[in-house]
Amino acid sequence: MWFEQGINNPNCDVHDLQNVGISTSSDGDIFVEVGTFIGESLHCLIDKAQYSNKKLDIYAVDKFDLDFMLREGVVDFDTREYEHPLTKPMNNGETPERYIKRHMSHKAILVDFFNKLKESGKEKYLNGCLVGDSWKIAKTFADNSIHFCFIDAGHSYNAVKLDLQAWYPKMKKGGVFCGHDWFSGEGVRKAVMEFAQINNLKIQTYQSGWRLI
Repeated sequence: MWFEQGINNPNCDVHDLQNVGISTSSDGDIFVEVGTFIGESLHCLIDKAQYSNKKLDIYAVDKFDLDFMLREGVVDFDTREYEHPLTKPMNNGETPERYIKRHMSHKAILVDFFNKLKESGKEKYLNGCLVGDSWKIAKTFADNSIHFCFIDAGHSYNAVKLDLQAWYPKMKKGGVFCGHDWFSGEGVRKAVMEFAQINNLKIQTYQSGWRLI
């Protein structure tokens, strides 16, 4: 879908950020994907963790609510040239547009998320799937406890700002605090740049991915 790596795109921002997280991690480190949709990038993260032979605690966080996703610009029906065209078939032959219309219920997305995990045998490597507002779920993690946090939930300025404020205190020193959709809207960039300035952090970009250091 929107998470691709192939002949025409050998380097993927999500892959790159995950590689940084895995390579700098140790056994027992906590990885959190904030905004997981049907779990496509999460599957890759689990694969990388297995390949590294590191025992990591991996968590998925999402509202699994398509109305929220449409409202926040996480998914939409407007094709933008820098994104996967919604009329272009995905790996399973279905177009994103048709997929989205079939999943107008958050329950349908959540069921699909778990079905895909079970089909691939990866559900046993997921420590938890936390459903709800991402910035509220952050409170369930202790401060200075997370090694890798990937922000890809709401794309509006307010949503990203809330996630940055909620999840950054949870990061361990030297952890990888990062996210996606740098080019998908002014809201993401504005929130990240403001947060970086306030907290005296630098921004590294990985195509449409970003990292605060």
